[in-house]
Amino acid sequence: MCPSCHAAVQTGAYFCQNCGAALKEKPPPTSVGAQIKIYAVSALLPPFGLIYVWRYLKQPGETSRRIGWVVLILTIVMTIATLWLTFVAIDSFNRSVNAALGGGDFN
Repeated sequence: MCPSCHAAVQTGAYFCQNCGAALKEKPPPTSVGAQIKIYAVSALLPPFGLIYVWRYLKQPGETSRRIGWVVLILTIVMTIATLWLTFVAIDSFNRSVNAALGGGDFN
């Protein structure tokens, strides 16, 4: 029974066929194309991977939960790599500036 219009609905339906009200949340996609997109976002924009982690880990299906764990690991690894590369780049820049200025310590 639809909570909005009280029409009869099919078992397992995500939306009411009468009024279009959402009956339950549709599970996230687990296709290969969807996984490639999710993994790419997690690798290229690591903090945004956490959105997918939450969305997939709360699902009951084994495939969704596996995707959630892979995204979590990928997000953590890529966040660490991004931070490390940032510190290396800053250190390299500081060294070249110090070398250009005569190697003096300005602290």
